[in-house]
This record gives sequence, structure tokens and C-alpha cells, in this order.
Amino acid sequence: MKKFMLMSLLLFVVGCSLGRQNPQYSFILQPSFQPPPCPQKLTLTLPSITADEPYNTYLLAYSPSPLEVEFYAYHRWAALLPDLVTQAVRESLKKWGCVTLVPFTHQVPVLQGRIIRFIHKIQGGTSWGEVAIQFTLLQGERVLAQKTFQAQVKAQENTPKAAVEALNQALERVIADLLIWLEEKTPKTTAAE
Repeated sequence: MKKFMLMSLLLFVVGCSLGRQNPQYSFILQPSFQPPPCPQKLTLTLPSITADEPYNTYLLAYSPSPLEVEFYAYHRWAALLPDLVTQAVRESLKKWGCVTLVPFTHQVPVLQGRIIRFIHKIQGGTSWGEVAIQFTLLQGERVLAQKTFQAQVKAQENTPKAAVEALNQALERVIADLLIWLEEKTPKTTAAE
């Protein structure tokens, strides 16, 4: 009887602790901007964008000091961050209308991306979203061009939600700069209909 009561009490305590879990908040990336004019069609392959550690994760990173990276406990990305950034870049390229994305072939330039920073920086009472993505344009094994695009946008307040809004805006700036760079650096071809 004592064992039964002890087991019942233990199950009750475990059940109560599981019932008090904090909610999880998931965020997506939805950059929205007016793309620049489209002077000529480009054809590209865009493989999945990769990420340096600690950004290859679902976790939303923040930095309370210059050399520190931590993660919010209850706020995360809805998918792996590199997947969300890849999707945002693909959608922006389609919206621009200048780029036709095609599967890999040796004749078509490849745009590779690598996330270097994607973080909510906090310093005193101020915070901002900081994004840095390196893009490399390849033709076969030859590097046509390479550039790291960076942007910082001040967050309205020091909260994860405000951080995500600032990160979205910073990603918008990076993509807008990328589109201009692509127009300059990509070999001009007429996209296949």
C-alpha cells in the first residue's frame, strides 16, 4: 500500500511538472520589398544555403555581449534557419522576375550562400538584428564573384518578437543588395521559357 501511494504521488508530481511547460513561439522569415527593375533575364541554380555554427539550428540566437552567443528558450524558428533563408531568397528571386531558377547543370551559374551571422544583438537598452550572408557565384568550378552582404536594423524593443522583425528587415536589405549584385555579376542569357 505504501508503494502504491508513493508511486501515485510520484506520478502526480511528474504530471504536474509536465503540465507547466512554457509555450513555444515559432517564427518564419517574410522579407517584403519592392525589387529593382529587371533589365535582363538571368538563369541560375540556387542550392540550399548553409550556415556557420551556431546558426544551423531552429534556435533564435541572441548576443548579450560582443563575444557571447546564447539562444532564447521559448522562441525559435519554424524550420531550420538555413532552410528559411533559402526559401526567402528563392521567393525574392521569383518575385523579382529577372531570374529563372533551374536544377544544376554545368552550363548554368550556381549561387551558393552561407549564413555567417543571423543574430539579435543586445547592448544596454538598445538591440538590433544583424545579418551577414556570403554569396559565391560559380560557373563550373570557376568563381565568377563572391561577396558578403551585411545589414543591421534596430529593433523596436528588446524582445524576441521585435528581434525577428528587425532580422526580417535586415534580410530584406541583404536580398535587395544581392539582386543588384547578381544583375552586375551574372553572365547574361535569355532564360528558358
